[in-house]
Amino acid sequence: MAQYWSPKKGLTGMYTDLFDVSDEEICKILEIMTDKANLPVLIHCQYGKDRTGVIIAIILSICGVDDETIVQEYTSSQEGLASIYSSIVDDMKRLGFTEEFATVSPDVMRNTLIYVKEKYGSIQDYLIGIGFDLDKQKLIRKNFLI
Repeated sequence: MAQYWSPKKGLTGMYTDLFDVSDEEICKILEIMTDKANLPVLIHCQYGKDRTGVIIAIILSICGVDDETIVQEYTSSQEGLASIYSSIVDDMKRLGFTEEFATVSPDVMRNTLIYVKEKYGSIQDYLIGIGFDLDKQKLIRKNFLI
């Protein structure tokens, strides 16, 4: 991870970079979820808060969840990580990152969502721009909403 992101940009910078440079990967992940035969899916990364948090935020947004609820859902990850927090801090420091990268701050997700709106218009507009059109977004909603 350290070879891709600069600690100088902070955790929000890492998240916004995901939107700016991971178009193909984000599309591939979401494409899997358009096919009901692939469900249920497990979405994870090393700690389940950074790349996973961004993907879940995108899915929640597609499903019509408001930004503040997305922030609250993201922040709830901190509770699940509490028992391994010190090892996450150690891992981050070993990779050259600050302790901030071990945390789950509501401001990080909030600022990421603001960034996406300012740069792309909305998450839906971002997705259209990377080739994940409204019909595909509709399939996500159909597959995830009851």
